[in-house]
Amino acid sequence: MTLQEILVTTELEARRTRQPNVFAERRALNTIRRRASYGRPAVLQAICEQALELCIAESAGVSILVASEDAKRFSWDTLLGRLTPFAGGSAPYEYSPCGVCLRLGAAQLFRRPERYFSWMQKTGMAFNELLVVPMYQDSHDPLGAIWIVSHDNERVFDSEDVRIMTALAAHTAAALAITPP
Repeated sequence: MTLQEILVTTELEARRTRQPNVFAERRALNTIRRRASYGRPAVLQAICEQALELCIAESAGVSILVASEDAKRFSWDTLLGRLTPFAGGSAPYEYSPCGVCLRLGAAQLFRRPERYFSWMQKTGMAFNELLVVPMYQDSHDPLGAIWIVSHDNERVFDSEDVRIMTALAAHTAAALAITPP
């Protein structure tokens, strides 16, 4: 299996896109704003909750880039949905969907990523689709990524999901910049 076989971002252009739900998005942003006063964990939790709801996903998470002298990795501070039991874990920068997303500098869609990223098989779950959106501070310093997962074969993501997740990534980046860990 190669990375090119699981990276299917170009399929988004051909998929039928659902209509935006402006009222649901407004409610979501209000929820995130209210939770901001409770600190970083609460706002990240709210962002993942809203990603699950707005994108009809089965798992959502925030992967924060952590650099040490030895290597870079992604910390899974917030995971919701079916992947909640793996909160507090981490993934390698060089060998992960989030690392690919940051290197390419744009949202990326993966189909069955566990076929390439073998460490994902340890979850015991299928990943039908994984949509990953990069987060940056000041438009150029990578902070990490926000992502959603469809575990079943029925749900596929579309460009509306990319739009929503891009907006949520901007809110996540802002929350990371203004709230202490």
